[in-house]
Amino acid sequence: MLTEFKDSKNVLMFDLSNVAFISYFSRFTSGNHVESFFERVVDLMDRNDYSNMSMVFVLDHKSKKRLALYPEYKGQRPKIEFDPRPDVIRMVRYFRCAIAWNEDEEADDVMASICAKYSNKNFVVVTSDKDLYQMGGFENVTLFNPMKVRNIDLQDCFKDFGLEDWDLVALWKTIFGDTSDNIKPIASRIIKKHVMDYVNSCDGTPSGFYKVLLKNYDKINKKTWDKIMNKDAEIKMAKNWDLVKLGTSLPYKLTECRGNDRFLKVFLGNKGCAKLMERTNLVTGGCNGN
Repeated sequence: MLTEFKDSKNVLMFDLSNVAFISYFSRFTSGNHVESFFERVVDLMDRNDYSNMSMVFVLDHKSKKRLALYPEYKGQRPKIEFDPRPDVIRMVRYFRCAIAWNEDEEADDVMASICAKYSNKNFVVVTSDKDLYQMGGFENVTLFNPMKVRNIDLQDCFKDFGLEDWDLVALWKTIFGDTSDNIKPIASRIIKKHVMDYVNSCDGTPSGFYKVLLKNYDKINKKTWDKIMNKDAEIKMAKNWDLVKLGTSLPYKLTECRGNDRFLKVFLGNKGCAKLMERTNLVTGGCNGN
């Protein structure tokens, strides 16, 4: 039976925006993006022990801090022709769950902050966003990719980034940039094989990376050294670090929803919803909060 977040030991935490778009584009096993979203919820419950479990859906907002630092942040992304999130959010508010958000921060930072604050809870974080690889080292976090339909482990981190530790993900993105967020690398045409050994042998911070480089000056490719060991690259390094590093102590709002099974039955009227309510013992009642 689902419990309130404050009473739960195990938490399914959904990056709502990420999963909503995945559900919209894939339609999972049905043709409706809302049904597809909840079918994914059911699937995740089937894969986890949901005794004393709660569900938290984290809403995404634009990061005012990152946009102030870099106005072009995510500026290359095309305009959304159809946004499935309002429909999903409307339904989630009638579901027995918790909803968390910060109007000035992205879902990634809110999720990291919640998991860091509640170290006594076990979280399954549902997202395909590789920015959340930064949470892979949290002892109380398991990452689940809804596109691959499986847990993400350190082998995925090595396959995707060539990294041997979760704590190096932010540094990797700082150095090489992130095209999905329109973040440029600290220098053009950096050859990764020339610096990856030094990334993997540092402490995951820009200062630690520079210390390793200085210790290995005689081994580093001269062109690579000139590209990354200069004032411009140092400035970009500091800026990129602030853009990619997840916040883990940010404020957020969290509201509990009691659930309304009658409304869900009428609105959805599908097998997935019926299965979901049967499994979780949803209670009748309106949303408690905003």
